[in-house]
Amino acid sequence: MNTKKRKNLLAYTMAFAMIILMAAASELRHNHEFILPEIAAMVIAMWVYRDPNWLRHPLQIFLAPTLTSVIGFTVNHLPAAYLCKVGIDFILIMAFLRLIQSNFAPSRCGKSARRVLWAFGPPVGWSLQQ
Repeated sequence: MNTKKRKNLLAYTMAFAMIILMAAASELRHNHEFILPEIAAMVIAMWVYRDPNWLRHPLQIFLAPTLTSVIGFTVNHLPAAYLCKVGIDFILIMAFLRLIQSNFAPSRCGKSARRVLWAFGPPVGWSLQQ
């Protein structure tokens, strides 16, 4: 096996292992919050596809998901209605992403979308824990 194929195999193996590790941590801790789709996407983009747009801004790769998650977690603890929390999340996260001139999507968009749906009544078979 040549060096390039070996590197690709290692990259795929490491990315797969990282995603499996998230799922295993979630299962062992009985906490679905360990599964982060943003991390899985970043692992695939940076380790497997080596997307040059993502690799050009290593600080943003760390700051954007980390600090937007902190913003979302903090806002989630406010004593406000879900719709207010979604609006506050959106404004603060978009302002932060604008400040660091990032083109990454907010880390809270999945839960925020569920909150908006729940504000108008739960869709059949859904819960906020999904």
